Amino acid sequence: MRRIVDVFIRDTLKGSYPVVIECQDRPGEDEFVDQVRIGLDRGFYSEDDIEVARFVVREGGGR
Repeated sequence: MRRIVDVFIRDTLKGSYPVVIECQDRPGEDEFVDQVRIGLDRGFYSEDDIEVARFVVREGGGR
């Protein structure tokens, strides 16, 4: 299943990340957000930015 996760920090769109999760069941939005949050921890975002980040999960097409 593919979704796009938009990341907003202080009401500014900072990025849109495609996330693909292969599973038998229908994954919840939290699973897509968790994948992006893990990536943010490794990136250029401060802990403060990650703490205030807002995540919006939307349809990404595909399977």
